Amino acid sequence: MRDRGSGVIAWIALIIAIIALALSWVTYNRTGPDLEDRIQQQVQESGQQTQEAVQDGAQNAEDGVREGAQNLDQGPDGVDENDTDTNGGTTTPQNQ
Repeated sequence: MRDRGSGVIAWIALIIAIIALALSWVTYNRTGPDLEDRIQQQVQESGQQTQEAVQDGAQNAEDGVREGAQNLDQGPDGVDENDTDTNGGTTTPQNQ
């Protein structure tokens, strides 16, 4: 009979422990922001930062292409290589 009493006490202690664990879990979740909300906020912020970085990179690439195209128009001596009024930069005698 003595063994039966200690078994009942063990079961009661187990039930109380489970209830205490559940209460502590609920209390912990109520004390601060939920972890899911924090993760979602960080993901959104990261997405915005990535989008801004991509836009900045695209603008820098466009600026570089424009600058490169302007530099290609000029030769190493600073003369516009696409100037059409000089016959492509060559001189040929007219009346010889």
